[in-house]
Order: sequence, then C-alpha cells, then structure tokens
Amino acid sequence: MSGQDGLALFAAEPFDLVLTDRVMPDMSGDDVAARIRRQNATVAILMLTGFGDVLLDVGLKPDGVNQVLGKPVTF
Repeated sequence: MSGQDGLALFAAEPFDLVLTDRVMPDMSGDDVAARIRRQNATVAILMLTGFGDVLLDVGLKPDGVNQVLGKPVTF
C-alpha cells in the first residue's frame, strides 16, 4: 500500500490507530503522518522503520508521530 492509498483510506473512514512505514514508494511516512495529524489531532500514529534505533538514539521523532518502532518488531 502506498502513502496515497493510506491517506485515501483514512479520509474514508475513522481509525483509532495508524501504522506507517517511514519509506514508501510515493511519499514518506513523515509526510503521511503530518497530513493525518492535520486531519485528526488525537489518532495514534506509530511509525515503523529499519532506522528505528538510529532515530531513537538521537531522540528524533517525526512531527505528528506518537512512537517510532524499529524493524523487526519484537515483543
């Protein structure tokens, strides 16, 4: 699924949680999160990324994202 696909789904029906990857074909997860956040200030947004450890080490979290999860996700 692309970022545009996700935005279209989000616009069509309510969600309590959004999971997005950081790197996608047509737009970044950062852009998806920012656009969703402008539409809904309360929805939880989790970002998955292979660079999660790097982002967490430097304390970087893209705007609008509640939590960054490094891949692979484990319990």
